[in-house]
Amino acid sequence: MATAGDDGRTDPSAGGEAHHCASTTTVGPDVDGHDRGMVGRTSRGGQGMADEEHSHHLSRYLEDGTLTDEWPGDPDARTGLAITACRCGWLGPGRQLDRPFGEVQEWAYDEWDRLHFGPMVEPAAGKKLLSYLDPTGRVRFLLAGREARNEAELELLMEQGCWVHGSFREVSSVSPDRPSLIAPIGGPWEEHGVDGFAPTVELVIPEFATLRWHRSQIGDD
Repeated sequence: MATAGDDGRTDPSAGGEAHHCASTTTVGPDVDGHDRGMVGRTSRGGQGMADEEHSHHLSRYLEDGTLTDEWPGDPDARTGLAITACRCGWLGPGRQLDRPFGEVQEWAYDEWDRLHFGPMVEPAAGKKLLSYLDPTGRVRFLLAGREARNEAELELLMEQGCWVHGSFREVSSVSPDRPSLIAPIGGPWEEHGVDGFAPTVELVIPEFATLRWHRSQIGDD
């Protein structure tokens, strides 16, 4: 019999019950920074909210030793040492402008994401939904070592430690390239026991979402 593995239930409040959510996360636009040596992304795959504190930019040292993200002149004629940096003050590795400026921007973004931003947003091991192609070319999903199939009962972590319980859908009707969670919403019909009235909301599951198996699924094959 399969087990749920790291299901995130080490805290007393976990237990598989959804907590009340103060608010939900919305998707914001990417930040365009091509006038200031920035790569025009602030989160993985453009799926998160633009964060002014943690947005990547490419810096250089001035003669007086200060850093600037201003890059005047023809991009193809720029020389010197480029430093990958973040608005929060984090500084990463540097490299000489030995290739086209756009390629250095991409390298710097990848380093910022790998060394700084990624570790702050990447779900813990066992709580990230993994995908792979089976021999027939179909996309399959794994969570904590178990295959997550249509109708599987999962929980999605929202703001402030709130877990939303719902039914897994391998292909979202909202965003066909991502899976989703179909979650029931509450209302007066619960108190009055209105049969057959069960409205739901579909939540697209982004790449960096934290999930766990619902307690009803633990120990199921």
